[in-house]
Amino acid sequence: MSRKRYFLAATLCALTAIGTVVAATNPSKQQIAHGRQLYIADGCHQCHGYSGQGSTGPRLAPGLIPLDLFSRQLRKPRDRMPIYTSKVLSDADLGDIYAYLGSMPQPKPVSQIPLINQ
Repeated sequence: MSRKRYFLAATLCALTAIGTVVAATNPSKQQIAHGRQLYIADGCHQCHGYSGQGSTGPRLAPGLIPLDLFSRQLRKPRDRMPIYTSKVLSDADLGDIYAYLGSMPQPKPVSQIPLINQ
């Protein structure tokens, strides 16, 4: 199994096992807004979509991986992702981006989407 596939499989297993992980503290609206601002300014949306839904990069939200894994991926990324050292992105800013992604609502269940259930 390639490293990329292994990472994706491990991520999916973790998401399935833990569901949405909430940060240790409840983030404020200001932290979420700041996280959104950073997420867009730092170009995260270019690969992961504006709400973390995924595009050329994997889906990040809803259903976050644990903060320590998220941080590790930003600090020492696998594959073709830029490195976000603490000199580039502080731990507080990283936490705000995590809070922004954690604020994404779960999608409606398929049974509640009228177009699919006609």
